[in-house]
Amino acid sequence: IELVEELYAHTKQSSTLPYEALLLLRPLSLLLAHISFFFRALINARYSAKINEWTLLSMTNITQRKSLYLHIRLKFIWTR
Repeated sequence: IELVEELYAHTKQSSTLPYEALLLLRPLSLLLAHISFFFRALINARYSAKINEWTLLSMTNITQRKSLYLHIRLKFIWTR
């Protein structure tokens, strides 16, 4: 047990500065992660309408096109 305590004390002394630096960097990394998730959500919201439009244009069956177009329009109306 004494050896473990000595090893722990030595490791803590030798690595105090990097550990404190990591503690300071942790909030920064969390902030960057939240910012990236926010922008990803914005991008997804912006381009999901385009993807729906491309899907609509790629369909050959007119019935499929009409039902999907109606679904997209209703979704757009409800989100406003």
